[in-house]
Formats: sequence, structure tokens, C-alpha cells
Amino acid sequence: MKRRFRNSSRQIGRLGLRTLLVSATIGTLAFIAISLFLIHFFRNEDGKAIGDPMVITDSRIIADSSTLYRGSTLQLLSGIKISAKGSSNKLSVTSFTFSNQFDEATANRLIKNIRLWSTASSDQFSPSRQVGNTLPQLSQSTFTFDLNHSLQQGENFFWLTADIEPETNIDSDFIQITCIATKIGTLSYDPIPPSRRLVHKLLKNKPYYSTGNGDILDLKGWNSKRDGAGESLLSFSNPNATFHIQPGHIMTNRLSGCLPTLIVERNGVLQSTSAIKSDLLEVQPGGIFFQLERVVDPSNPKILCLKNGSQFVNQQSGYLPGKEKRFAKQSVVILKDFSSQTFSQSVTWGNVIIDNNKMESVDVKNGLQKILGDLEIRKTGNKATIYTTTTDSIFIGGNLQMTGGNLAIGGKDGVANLIIGEQLNLRSGSLSDRTPENKNAGNLHVIAGSLVQIKDGDLLLEGNQSQSLFIRAGICNWKQGESNVILPDVIISPGTTLNVIGEKFGMIAKDKELVVLKDGQLKLNEAVLFGMGNFRLEPHGTIATSNAAGINSDGWFGAIQTAKRHFNSHSVYIYDGNSNLQETGIFYTVPQPNTVKDLVIAKQSHTAVVKMMQSFHINGRFIQKSGSVNKNSFHLTTNLARTEN
Repeated sequence: MKRRFRNSSRQIGRLGLRTLLVSATIGTLAFIAISLFLIHFFRNEDGKAIGDPMVITDSRIIADSSTLYRGSTLQLLSGIKISAKGSSNKLSVTSFTFSNQFDEATANRLIKNIRLWSTASSDQFSPSRQVGNTLPQLSQSTFTFDLNHSLQQGENFFWLTADIEPETNIDSDFIQITCIATKIGTLSYDPIPPSRRLVHKLLKNKPYYSTGNGDILDLKGWNSKRDGAGESLLSFSNPNATFHIQPGHIMTNRLSGCLPTLIVERNGVLQSTSAIKSDLLEVQPGGIFFQLERVVDPSNPKILCLKNGSQFVNQQSGYLPGKEKRFAKQSVVILKDFSSQTFSQSVTWGNVIIDNNKMESVDVKNGLQKILGDLEIRKTGNKATIYTTTTDSIFIGGNLQMTGGNLAIGGKDGVANLIIGEQLNLRSGSLSDRTPENKNAGNLHVIAGSLVQIKDGDLLLEGNQSQSLFIRAGICNWKQGESNVILPDVIISPGTTLNVIGEKFGMIAKDKELVVLKDGQLKLNEAVLFGMGNFRLEPHGTIATSNAAGINSDGWFGAIQTAKRHFNSHSVYIYDGNSNLQETGIFYTVPQPNTVKDLVIAKQSHTAVVKMMQSFHINGRFIQKSGSVNKNSFHLTTNLARTEN
């Protein structure tokens, strides 16, 4: 019995071990299955995890070597760029630590009111959003800003400024203050230094400040102290003198004032009715400069410098003042009056606003060739037009926004290019390629950015060689309201998706065509493409539609309603949208009839149905993301399974 029991125990032990191994295996497989399910569940359609925690990919110092003036406020000393990736569990900057080259005594006398600013994703400094507290003075060689500032995905920019005291007896020719540590969460990062030494030249200027409203040539209008308690100005003969129009003061130039350096500070105003004979006229952020009377000699001042956030309002029809014009990207020039003479010089603009209600048509030639920011057109007079017939490119780094007026660009002897970095926003007015000089339309290539929005007004592109080009990788959204739109050749390039939001998409003119090139995509949604021109889908191009009647080669119904339609058998066809019943339509493909590369069903509802109106053979993939297919007695075959049951 004992032996039998002993054998039984061994058998039970073996069975227990097997059971344990089987249980462990089942448990492991279950764990893997659950893990795979959770990974799949918490991912979006693009395969990216929704839980995408933020990480820091880069922290570096921005190189800047601008000249500093003694006695000036909000002088830019340093910039920091922090790059972050990830949309969840956002990180925050908790501190910045800086070092300076001065000893404590010198720093206390020279540098006051140190501030830190954020410009979010903009790489241009403007003192609009301060973060952290102001440090009244420097007490040691290193100093820290403690804060709790959330980072956004992408690039984040921070800037350090200070007020420089008017001490002229401090023997220093430069200032060097730089970030040495950035603390994000609980981790500290050493910013990558610039490739060259970050040093600001410190001028040995003698500052004088406006004492109130007045004329810039009035000696009593200037004082060596901001509060007016210092020395009065005796003459304008000191070449090292700098003249500062303080916040809240309005100074006027009536008699061609000759001041070596004139600085319009934040919330200061300069009004000029004659030439300003200065070596430098600098308008700082928040300052405004008005030119009220005609400028006949553009050589004064020698340098006109508009900082980010400054404004220059031109109310005269002569030249723009300034032999050399330095307009920062976020500066603003408002043209209330102008002529062709105003645009006769080569200028790199920041932001330009055209707002002239009394003008006649003006040929700007190459005067608007390069705009770093936005071009906004508000008014161009009664039926007048701003135009150019040159064949050079007009580059707009930001938006082209029209709330009125007329803009015409049409190459007379070739093709002009209008390159828009971000958005074309036409709320009113007209943009065309037909200039007042030409009876026939000129030639214009419009290269669009991320959005074309035509709420009202006219977009008329009728030149023989005119084109609308969508060539930038990514998505360009098209929104069109009750407006008059005549389109030229429209080209959708590889890597570009033209996404039509709403029911309208212009009109393809006669003898023009919309072409979807290889790896390009036209996503029409509910919109209808119509006109007496043509539609052509190139091999490996994609068309997507939500139209209930689908895609058709004949008849005036469905998503494509142009005079001629060309569909390729090596292209991708997508049926999407929220309609419960959508027909495929009947379209002819070449070179192989009734053949597509990929067929994609991507309805918003799982119960939606796509009804076949013809047989299809699929050379590539049949992708059924959502919704079902009603074959409607037609055949659906693929290379893998010739006939689907």
C-alpha cells in the first residue's frame, strides 16, 4: 500500500507539474493577448499611441549679437529654444539659470530690470508675454528665474531682456549674458551654445530723453535723465548722443531734424513732416513712426530700423524714407498713401498693410517681391488696383489676406509666381491675373500654403499659362463660400493632399484641367468639381469622395462634373463620408478597363453601405475600414482572390 501510494503521489506530482506548466503557458498567452489588445485599443488610426508622453529633444541658445545702447530699455540679451515632442503628460520649465561676465558692483550699476519673455512657437522676439518675476538688479554672477511654464509640442522660444543704465564711466565694450542651465520638470539640461561667441557690443553713447510732447529740434525737449532731473541738452553736435522718445510722448519732426541716433521706445510716437537727417532711426517694439509729408530724397535717414512689434505708418505718396531699410519679420508697415515711387526700391518687408481709399491704380513692379510676414490688403481706392506685370516671384512668408481692394499679378512676357507660405484668405475684393495694362489675362502661378479660404470676392485666374500649384507636402485645406472663382490649371503634387471643406471648389475653366499627380490626393468630401475644363487622375494618384452619386465618367452628377474626365487604372479610389448609402458611380479607367489599384471603403458609420454600380478588378488592396459593400450583382475581384463571395 505504501508503495502504491508512493507511486500515486509521483503520478499526482507529475500531473500537478503539467497542470502548472499548462496554466503558466495559458496565463502568458492571455497576458500577451491582453497586451496586444490594449496596445491596439490605445492607438489612433495612424498607429500612434494616444498616450504619447512629452520628451525634450533639444535645448539650445539662439545666437544674437545686436548692438546695445546705454540708457535703453528692454534690450535683448539672450534667447533659448526648447524643442519638445509628444502631446500628453506635458512638461513644464521650472527654471532658467544665466551667467554674466560682470562683477557684482558693475552689474548693479549697469543692468536693471531683467525680464524673461515667451513667444511660444514664434522665433521672433516681441515683449508681449512676460514669464516669471522681474529681477530689479543683478546681485551675483549667476541668477535664476523660477517659474512653472508649460511647454507645447514643437519649438518653444524664450528671451531675456534688461534695461541698460546710462552709465558712461563704466569701462566696458560688451555684455555677455547667457543661459547655462534649463530645468524642465526634475531634470536639468545644458543648452547647446551657438557656433559663435554670444557677445553684444555696448556703445559708449550719451542718452537724452524726451521730456514730453514737442519738436525734436527743441533743445528743451531733451534731458539726460528720464525723469527730467538731469542735464538739459545744449546742442545736437555730440556724435555719440542718442535721443530716446519715451513711452507716452509724441515728438514731431517739422524742420528736417539732424539727430545722430533717434530711438522711438515702446508706446512712443514720432510724427514727421520732413526728412529726418539721422544716421539711425530705430523704432522699438510698441513704438510708432508716422511719415506725413512727401519724401523726395530716400537717403534720409541713413538707416531706418523697424524692430519686431513696431509700426511705420506711411501717409505720403513719395519714396519710403531710409537709404537702408531693416524691417524685422514682425514689424508692421501701413501704407495709407503711396505711388509707384513708393515701391521703386528693393525692400525686404515684415508685415505690410495696404489701406488707401483714394488711390488710382499703381504698378508696384518688384516693390513687393519679398514679405517675411503677412500682406494684408484692405482698400485700394474706388475700382483701383495694385498690380505688377513682372515675371519675378512675390514671396509672402505668412498670409495673404484681403478684406477689400484689388490685387492683380500677371506676367506680361512670361510667368509670375505668387508664393504664399501659410494662408490665402480672401474675404472681399479680388485677386486676378488680369492687370489694367493688359486686355488679356497675364500668366500667374499661385503656390498655396496650408489654407485657401475664399469667403467672398473674386479669384479669377484665366491666363493661358496660369496655374494653381499645391506642391507642399502635407494637407492644404480649401474653404469656399459664395464667391466667384475661376480656376486655371490646378496641380496637386506628390505628397500633397488638397482637402475641400464644404460643397464648393471653384470652376475649372475651358481648356484647363485639374491634375492629381503620383502620390498626390484630392479629397473632395461633399464638394463637386465642375467646369468646362478637364479632370485627370494620374497613376498612383488618389481621389476620395463622400458624394452620394460617387464618381462618374459621363453625366452631370457625382463628384466630378467637368467636360472631360480621365481616370487611371493604377490609381486609388476612396469612398468615405457620413451618407448611409453611397454609390460607386460608373467611371472608365485606362489602360485597363474597370480596374483600380486600391479600393478603400472608409465610411463614418459601420452600418453605411457603398453600392457598386459596375464591376471592379483590384490590382492592389481592398481596404474596408468602416462600412460594407453591396455588390449589386456586379463582380469584385482581386489578384489574391479573383472573385469575392
